[in-house]
Amino acid sequence: MNENTTPRGIQSVRAESNIPELIRGVNAALGEFKAKNDTRLDTIERQLEQDATIAASRQMGNYDTKPASKFQAHFAAKPDYQASSEPVEMQAFLKGIAGLKTTEGVRAALAGGVDTTGGFTIPSRLAPSILDAMTAQSSVLTAGAGLTLIEPSQVFTTAAIDTIPSAAWRAESGSIAESDPAFRAILAAPKSLAFFFKISRELLADGTDLSRALTTAIAQSFALALDAAALRGSGTAPTPRGL
Repeated sequence: MNENTTPRGIQSVRAESNIPELIRGVNAALGEFKAKNDTRLDTIERQLEQDATIAASRQMGNYDTKPASKFQAHFAAKPDYQASSEPVEMQAFLKGIAGLKTTEGVRAALAGGVDTTGGFTIPSRLAPSILDAMTAQSSVLTAGAGLTLIEPSQVFTTAAIDTIPSAAWRAESGSIAESDPAFRAILAAPKSLAFFFKISRELLADGTDLSRALTTAIAQSFALALDAAALRGSGTAPTPRGL
């Protein structure tokens, strides 16, 4: 009986390649992948940061992650808010102040908001958008600090804890140690945060997307000053005391 001793299967493989060209191809593919996914990754990272901020806010007791609704409810009771259902934009409001053609809602708001020094009260339909934008720009508000809207004349007295009580272990049916907390009163009085700026009539009349730009600029200015006072405020009038 003769056995077939011829080897079966693949015995050897010979591969030839241009290494530099292969590396260039891999780099090009990686670059294309990166270009396609950078925007997506940035979006995911921003969402993760926002989710982490909201989670921290909830842990600190601030469950209201939609402050605009609270602002809207506060201003909805104002007479000028109820007088007109027409939205008021920043650009239209400034046009009215400058005497340019504007909306009926702005004219109605300005009619009841003028003083002898030329100051104008922000319309109640415009104020919530500014406060909402400021909240988004403020680090302390985003992190969970509360923002309560009150009337200018109101003063709040809040109880703060100076010394916490001491808890102690006890045996079953044993006596319970007495430990009293110490409190102090914190007086919160209204403070005014303000600035003014100049803008040309030409820009008011012809500017595109000016309402958004101005609202963002005002909100960023207020948010920066609010954060500085909340974290490092001296407490020397008129600056609030910070942490």
